[in-house]
Amino acid sequence: MDEITNPNPNPTPEENGQTEGVITPKTTGNIPTTDLDFANLNQQVAEHWAQAPQLTLLWTTQPDYSAKANAFATTLSQRMTTGASRKSVTNDLKQLDTAINKNLIFLKNALKEKYGKEMAESIYPQFGIVKNGKTYALPNDRDQRLAALLMLKDALTVHQLTEHKYGTPFWNPIVEQYSTLKSNAGQTDGSVAQMVGTKEQLKAELRKVLNALMLLIRANYPDTAKSVLREWGFQKEKY
Repeated sequence: MDEITNPNPNPTPEENGQTEGVITPKTTGNIPTTDLDFANLNQQVAEHWAQAPQLTLLWTTQPDYSAKANAFATTLSQRMTTGASRKSVTNDLKQLDTAINKNLIFLKNALKEKYGKEMAESIYPQFGIVKNGKTYALPNDRDQRLAALLMLKDALTVHQLTEHKYGTPFWNPIVEQYSTLKSNAGQTDGSVAQMVGTKEQLKAELRKVLNALMLLIRANYPDTAKSVLREWGFQKEKY
C-alpha cells in the first residue's frame, strides 16, 4: 500500500495545478536597459569604484573600466548627433524627390515638342525615365533614381537640350544636389552602423563589469549591500 502524506493545508494555486490568472511578481534589474541611463550609471559607478580601491577584480581594473565608460558615453553622444543629421538629409532628399517628380513633366513636354509624343516616349529610357503604371517617371528607389538622373544629365547633351529652359541649366544643379545628398546619406549610415557596433561591444563589456561589481559589493558588505548599491547608482526603481 502506497504511503499517504498529509497534504499542504493551505496549497497555493500552483500546487493545486491552477496557473491561469496567477500573477507572477515582476522584478526590475539593477542595470538599466536604455543607453542614456546605462551611460549615466557607468559614469557614477566608475567614480565610486575610484574611491573604493580595496574592491578589486582580477580581470579588469577601475581605470580600464572608467575609460570604457567614457568611451561608451562619447560614442552614444556621437551616435545621437549623427542620427539627428541623418534626419535632416532624409528630409532634404524627400523635398528634392518631390521637386523632381513635379518638374519632370516639363522635360517630357520638351521632348514631345522636339520629337512628337510617340518618338519621345521611345527615347525616355535614355533619360532614365521608365514606365510606372500608366505614366512615365524616374524610379522611386533612390539608388536607381540617382543612376537615372546621371543618365538624364548625359542625354540632355546627346539630344541637344543644353540650352533649353528645362534642359541642362535646370537639371544639372538638381543632379549634383541629389548626388551629394545620397553620398552624405550613405556616409552617415556607414558611420551610424560603425558607432552602433562599437556601442554594443562596449555595452556588453561594461555590463559584465557591473554584474561583477554588484556581486563584489554584496560579498564585501553583507549587511549593508542594498544601501551601498544604491550609493553607487544601482537604483532599480529608476529603470
